[in-house]
Amino acid sequence: GGAGARKIMGSGLLAKADAIFACHLDRHFKVGNIVAQAGSISAFTDRFDITVKGKGGHAAQPHDTVDAIVIASLIVMSLQTIVSREVNPLHPSIVSVGKIAGGSVPNAVADSATLLGTIRTTETQVRKQIKAGIQRIANAAGVLHNARVEVEFIEGYPSVINTVEESKIARQAIVNIIGDEALVDTRYVTMGGEDFSFYLEKIPGCLIRLGAQKKGLENVPAHSSTFDFDEDALGIGAAFLAEAAKLTIDSLAKK
Repeated sequence: GGAGARKIMGSGLLAKADAIFACHLDRHFKVGNIVAQAGSISAFTDRFDITVKGKGGHAAQPHDTVDAIVIASLIVMSLQTIVSREVNPLHPSIVSVGKIAGGSVPNAVADSATLLGTIRTTETQVRKQIKAGIQRIANAAGVLHNARVEVEFIEGYPSVINTVEESKIARQAIVNIIGDEALVDTRYVTMGGEDFSFYLEKIPGCLIRLGAQKKGLENVPAHSSTFDFDEDALGIGAAFLAEAAKLTIDSLAKK
């Protein structure tokens, strides 16, 4: 989550780089299966923080209060309609509230509540549309219930967009070291985030998904405390990077 790639790009260390390649382990595919394709392969990732400021009081006298928890709950439910009713279903998108907090005791109406959530999108325009929708819903809930609602957006990672020429090189490298049978074509974009995207904003390149599924752990998700992978994938990854570098150097020499 620290966006190390952004810091490296800011350092200038890769200012003269002609191309860049990387491997990402993927538990969905067996060792020897690899995904390498051009275009967008991951989501934009943004965060939102919503603070509801109402008026606290005794739970026995709710008419003298502005219940921040009720308003926050309304916002949570209303946010669900942005993706389901406002975004084109052909554009994968997610709005999830991961944390809600408010109040301190059972017999008092909370004067404030907070919502923390994430936005995942694959299109720049949809990214803007969803942020506008969240702001609109939060503002409307505040007006409807006489509360003050504040929204803050924290920009996350861009989408990983593999360049066409480097994706061709990546695919050829895979064929050279394993064969055509290794290539797996997918028609979906992962909704996870990846800071390799910061490299690709400035340098042509390709991030591949390296099959690393371990027998018996097929259903254990990445980032789980019990996640593990088949280490045979490491040798394939190293061979791929070496072959991709060789093919890139050969290609640059011809220009």
